[in-house]
Amino acid sequence: MLPALSQDEILRYSRHLMIPEVGLAGQCKLKPASLLMVGSGGLGSPVALYLAAAWVGHIGLVDCVINSPIGVTYAE
Repeated sequence: MLPALSQDEILRYSRHLMIPEVGLAGQCKLKPASLLMVGSGGLGSPVALYLAAAWVGHIGLVDCVINSPIGVTYAE
């Protein structure tokens, strides 16, 4: 059974609810959804932002890049 949306959530998700491909049923599926995104580099960062904007329930981010002073660009 899908979770119901509160009045506050209906206002928050109003733009998503107007999209025919999403609608109320789609947003109710996104609310409890969980995902693990591996890699948050140049492509992963905006994807994570868009998923958060779509109000996906739980988002986990994993990135195994180790920063070192050699790989960091300094703005002076």
